[in-house]
Amino acid sequence: MDGYSLAEKMRKARRRERFTAVEQALFYELVAVCNEENWSDVFDCSNVELCFVLEISKNTLVRAREKLISSGMIFYKSGKSRREVSSYSFIPFKTGVKTGSKFDPDTGTVAGTDTGTVAGTDAGHLYIGKTETKSLSNESEHPPETDFEKFNVWLRKNAPYCADTKHFPKQITAEGLAKLKAQHTSTQISDVILQIENRKDLRKRYTDLYRTVCNWLKQENGNKNETENRKVAYV
Repeated sequence: MDGYSLAEKMRKARRRERFTAVEQALFYELVAVCNEENWSDVFDCSNVELCFVLEISKNTLVRAREKLISSGMIFYKSGKSRREVSSYSFIPFKTGVKTGSKFDPDTGTVAGTDTGTVAGTDAGHLYIGKTETKSLSNESEHPPETDFEKFNVWLRKNAPYCADTKHFPKQITAEGLAKLKAQHTSTQISDVILQIENRKDLRKRYTDLYRTVCNWLKQENGNKNETENRKVAYV
């Protein structure tokens, strides 16, 4: 399993499934997460992180995930609590699987033989393949998180150095995040934060994460504009 084969799988599948842009973006984001996990058969990723990176609501995420699951593009197991994140895979889960098309959450039994695979005994059960997905996850029962909460969950998971107040006493506030998102996309903001996180030779110089992100974004935009102007000059 690698990124090239998964990308090819998506290209072939979208000819018959007609995936939306959000569904394709979700698939490729999960491919990227799997890559970061060294192509582990099963990898974890929270709803909050996906919603933040893709700039979508939880309901939109659930609908896009349902489509990818029902078409056999991904395999999914929900977390049983808000502290336990969801698990994904691009191959069928190996344990506790029964074959069928209809799952009875009260009895834990499955009816059918060849239209899908389901495992589990409650509302947080695992859906694999072409299954009925009336309730994908008990996560959807919780009220949606605010954009600021999603950001902080993402920050703690992906940039622990930046999230630590010992290193950055001045963090990004809800107001600061709103100002950043008024001028930049979530992807641009997260990319800059990851750059700061990974630049061990520079990050110790800063104490104000919000101001540092602002400055780095301005610098990136300046470099981009300079490059575009240079391209125009050579036309």
